[in-house]
Amino acid sequence: MMGKDLESWEVVGYGSYGDTEEQQSSPQQPSLPHDSPHWLHRYAAGYHAWRRDTASDRLVFTRPLGLVENSFDIDGRYYGGRADFHCMLDVDVRTSLSDEEFQKRIVLAWAALCLQHPLMLARIHHDPKLMAQFVVNVPKDESEALAVAQHTLTFLKIPWPYTHDLLLHVANARRVIDPAVGVTRLFVEPLRRDPEEPEYAYLSMVQVCGHSVTDGLSTYNRMSHLIDLLNEPEDSLRATISQRIANFSASSLPPAQEDLYPRPSGSLARQRWFWVLTLIRRHVRPPLPFGFPNPLRRHHDLPPLVPKYPLDYTPEHAPPLRSCHDSIIIPVHFAIYLKFLCRTAGTSIGAGCFALVALVMMELEEAKHPDTPASERAPFVASFPLNPRPFFNYDGPHDSCMLSFSDGIVFPFLSADLNVSGRLRLLARTANRGLRKFQKRPGVDATDFPRLLAGNYVTAIQRVEDKLPPELRGGESPQGPYSAYIPFNRATCGVSSIGSVARWVQRDKYSLDGKGDFEAKFRLLGTGVRARDGEFLVSAAGLEDGDFKFSVSYDASSIGYEEVEEWKRRMRSVLEDVGKDLLQVHELNEIMLKAHWGYDFEK
Repeated sequence: MMGKDLESWEVVGYGSYGDTEEQQSSPQQPSLPHDSPHWLHRYAAGYHAWRRDTASDRLVFTRPLGLVENSFDIDGRYYGGRADFHCMLDVDVRTSLSDEEFQKRIVLAWAALCLQHPLMLARIHHDPKLMAQFVVNVPKDESEALAVAQHTLTFLKIPWPYTHDLLLHVANARRVIDPAVGVTRLFVEPLRRDPEEPEYAYLSMVQVCGHSVTDGLSTYNRMSHLIDLLNEPEDSLRATISQRIANFSASSLPPAQEDLYPRPSGSLARQRWFWVLTLIRRHVRPPLPFGFPNPLRRHHDLPPLVPKYPLDYTPEHAPPLRSCHDSIIIPVHFAIYLKFLCRTAGTSIGAGCFALVALVMMELEEAKHPDTPASERAPFVASFPLNPRPFFNYDGPHDSCMLSFSDGIVFPFLSADLNVSGRLRLLARTANRGLRKFQKRPGVDATDFPRLLAGNYVTAIQRVEDKLPPELRGGESPQGPYSAYIPFNRATCGVSSIGSVARWVQRDKYSLDGKGDFEAKFRLLGTGVRARDGEFLVSAAGLEDGDFKFSVSYDASSIGYEEVEEWKRRMRSVLEDVGKDLLQVHELNEIMLKAHWGYDFEK
């Protein structure tokens, strides 16, 4: 049964944004239905539509979290901020503002950003009898918008040498956001002014956001807009804030992906068969083999984290494990070899990135266990998230969490004794076959997408149920007696490729020419998450200058720092070996490579 008519939902009596944190953490809660519809009735049925409170004198909107959003909210709520999204943004600055004026400008830009991406204004209402709800309380005016922004900002007083150090502490102290109050927080370091030319400075910021309201693409989109806003004059920022408040409506808020899924076509009987076949396919499909364990497991005890920042380090509030972020840049003069190899092998660059991670992990595993017979070598298995937006033709802005998850790709174990470029080419082709069925392009059967989304929907229900503490599980199981396995614990590590990010982050978009009182120019952007137990999550992106960036978030309680450094070293050097091999075996190709790519490989 669908339960109560969703149009009758009401939201009443929220405290103002001027309330204290204690008052905001336990406001009068909305009046919502006390039953949740059957899982089929929440699929592509408008169940998660935004609805305005008609009883309040404030402008308030609510909607239930979608399944994927709820899954990440459960991660953070019950497991010490697990899966929270972290973003580090560094910019070069030229400004005539004083330090106090600089902070006021940051508040203005942050307030405008939150109104431009209003899910950042949300808090999450939880009730054991209900689906978790987003609640967006729209500020009444500019003054209240600035108070909201100030409440989610932390200005640090002492500039420590490296923002990476701040990121490490934010990721491993007590969770810095409380979704019942707000889903995001921005830490801002003081301007590091040039002693000789104080109008020039370096600015570092770290944003923490609940994964239920963001993903990698949405984070790049928002941080790109933040740089735009930092370059706006004060009057323009104030006008933007007032305009967005005046024009705010439900259409300003992003939908849940589950409402955008295509409904099964045909008669009711045909739709029932669609779901029966979806469940039976999941039941009968053979499970993936287990990949070999991550070879980067630590060999030494983890040193304690020494308190350093204004964070809560008390043991009773510490996360269950240590999370770390790291990254490497593959410069263009090595990245070009991977591009050429992928082009000649007929694969995508993303497939080549998967293959590079697989190849390096295989080499490290073989070095760690050299005596294992080839016949007993387990494969490399990569789990990976998907951007589902193309599957349901969503061309709206990247402004929320929209993800699906694949079973994974199985790569055959290839010994380091084999030719390195041959290994990489074969692995790239393996990755390309596994990725093609998730890419909307000519030659791919579009009828697979509804089946893929339906299968992911059922898997998400199963994942949500499994993540909940046992006492809170409701027993919702679409599979019934036809059980299906969840493949996520079989992978060696996780890999994703988000493609080129040049459209979001461009170093030359703004110049520090002194025409404005505050100018900001992009320097560096890094992202990561609080890892789960044993996780090693690699994300590949293409930069505007042709470099590749590989970012990694990992469980440092089980993955060693020294081992990660060795992984980074080999990730950098393997393409150098590929290039030498290509130029040695195919000497004439150097002329062709220069002509095709316009790059001198002798540099």
